[in-house]
Amino acid sequence: IRKPLSSNLTRFYRNGVLVGDSSAGTFTIRSVSKSDEGFYKCNASGVGESAESWVAVRGRRPQTPTAPLTLILLPVVAGVLLLIALMLLCRWRNHKGVRRRERNKRRSLREMSSSVTYS
Repeated sequence: IRKPLSSNLTRFYRNGVLVGDSSAGTFTIRSVSKSDEGFYKCNASGVGESAESWVAVRGRRPQTPTAPLTLILLPVVAGVLLLIALMLLCRWRNHKGVRRRERNKRRSLREMSSSVTYS
């Protein structure tokens, strides 16, 4: 809603209740929602009152843009976590292999010592 050039102050109403005023003659609703629906009118001092107009709110809420930092940081963090997981897996497998080799070596030594006969 725009004001005529000759007025000093314009008051804006929704459903008969004052919702704002402006010396510029404009009224902006930021982050509009369904609760902003209603009959709007303005009253410009020295000029008069406008007719009421119904304002309807439709559509979906716009998605908030994803911050560029998130687009960079998320894959980096995921990559680092994957790398750590792979390193831990390799270490666990190597440790498990060392223990298996030691166990097999002890078993072989026992078998060898039990098969040796002294004459």
